[in-house]
Amino acid sequence: ITHAVSKTIDNGFIITGRPASSNSSQEQAFIIKVDSLGNQEWIKKFSHPANYEWGNGVIQDSLSKKYVLVGSRGYPATSYVYITDSLGNIIHQKFFSGIYGGALVGVKQLTDGNFIACGVEETGNTVSTWDLMNSCVIIFDIYGNLIWKKTFGRESILNTLIDLEISAGDTITLCGQYDSIYTQGLGLNSMFQVYKIDSNGDSIFIRYIDIHNDNANQDVCKGITLTNDGGAALTGYFSMISSPTPFVLVKLDKWGCDTVDCQLVSVNELNKNNFEFQVYPNPT
Repeated sequence: ITHAVSKTIDNGFIITGRPASSNSSQEQAFIIKVDSLGNQEWIKKFSHPANYEWGNGVIQDSLSKKYVLVGSRGYPATSYVYITDSLGNIIHQKFFSGIYGGALVGVKQLTDGNFIACGVEETGNTVSTWDLMNSCVIIFDIYGNLIWKKTFGRESILNTLIDLEISAGDTITLCGQYDSIYTQGLGLNSMFQVYKIDSNGDSIFIRYIDIHNDNANQDVCKGITLTNDGGAALTGYFSMISSPTPFVLVKLDKWGCDTVDCQLVSVNELNKNNFEFQVYPNPT
């Protein structure tokens, strides 16, 4: 099963994923290098003793030609970053799930040469038989060293980021899914979520898009691409609708709005300089 494809410096492609098998011992993450015509040049497989190893995102470093692979391995899952040489041999590996587990899915390179990846991190809490999670974003260097990690949103049975794109000034737009009602005992209803953040992880805006808003439906976001007008387009499908499962394309403007009725508001800053305050005790 192919999970991600990205272009390489030589105009070929690097591919990652996992074998499709009912036997977990055969679930080995792989990366495949192909040329511009799709001819295979080499393949590498990575096996973890606990099995269940998935490759979810891969990119080539623009300077060193090394490859950066993100994914999850083991059960409960542990998120990982593998840095490989130009032939796919691991030279650095790091793990970022905290104590309860998680997974990394998408990865991109920033203008300063570092990398950003998104995914999910388990919180250790549960509701019924469901593990609760938060969306997760990390930035790390070419050696896999963590620069920062942040989690987003309220813990839920589904709160994950699955894809990201970078625009001018290292502004990052991320998409995923969020279920806001199950933890309140109101059934299942996941929706698309879109985050726009800066390179420090500070929020620019957050949007939730509930396409099928009845409790029986799950809106599943699968990918994002930026558009020429400064907005974005999302793809996805509805997992709870009978086959054939319909797909969906959502167009957002530069503020994350999917309708012309989405209005912006402003904030006026008030300055008052003639105030007094006291600091005590003195001396402190």
